[in-house]
Amino acid sequence: MKESSRAAAAAPHANDNAAVRPGFSIGDHVLANDQAPGDYRRRNGIITEIGPGTLEFRVEFEDGRQPTTGYLQSEWLYRMNRSRAL
Repeated sequence: MKESSRAAAAAPHANDNAAVRPGFSIGDHVLANDQAPGDYRRRNGIITEIGPGTLEFRVEFEDGRQPTTGYLQSEWLYRMNRSRAL
């Protein structure tokens, strides 16, 4: 097998372990999962800002409890359908 053929065959698997940016957008409804810090666990909210980190999102919580906002890592969030978040 030629070198270029080996490289092309290996390319699809080269980044299997690389971090993938989650598909959250501003306005998405999310649920903080059990990996989130205690003040945020199992709370519904809306993504209001992307960043400051590349995998971090500002979430405004809808339940009125304190804290009302937080910056959460993507692995702490589940996407919700809008109908479930209301």
